[in-house]
Amino acid sequence: MKQKRIVVVNDGIFKRQNLESYMPFCNLLKRIFEGVKMVDGDGKDTDTPAAVVTVVDSAAKAVDLAAEGSADMVIFVSEKMRTAADKLKSDISRLQVLVFTGKPDVDRPFLIPKELVTLEGFRRMVLGM
Repeated sequence: MKQKRIVVVNDGIFKRQNLESYMPFCNLLKRIFEGVKMVDGDGKDTDTPAAVVTVVDSAAKAVDLAAEGSADMVIFVSEKMRTAADKLKSDISRLQVLVFTGKPDVDRPFLIPKELVTLEGFRRMVLGM
C-alpha cells in the first residue's frame, strides 16, 4: 500500500477577504490525515503516515498537481469552490474530490460518504458545532 497524496485547497469566498481564514481548517485536515498510519500485513498500525498532505492556495495549483499525477485526493474547504471541484472531477475522474462547507445549504441535500461518518461527526451535526 502506498501513501495517499492529498491536496487541500486553501481558497474560497472568505479567503479573498481574509487570507488566513481557511488556514486553521486546512491545518486541521493536514494533522488528521497525516495522523493516520499505514498498516502492516497483520493489520497493525506502523509508524509510517498513510497520507502526505500538501496545502495549496488556489484551485489552479491543485489542478496542476492532479494533472501531473501528484494527487490521489483533492479537498476543497469552501462550498464556493464547488464549480472548480466539479470540473476537476470531470476532467480527472480517477481523483477523489471532496468539498467541505461551512454552512449547510438548506435548498440542497447533503451527500456524505458513509466512510466519513463518525461519532464526532454526528455529535457536531446534532450540537450545531
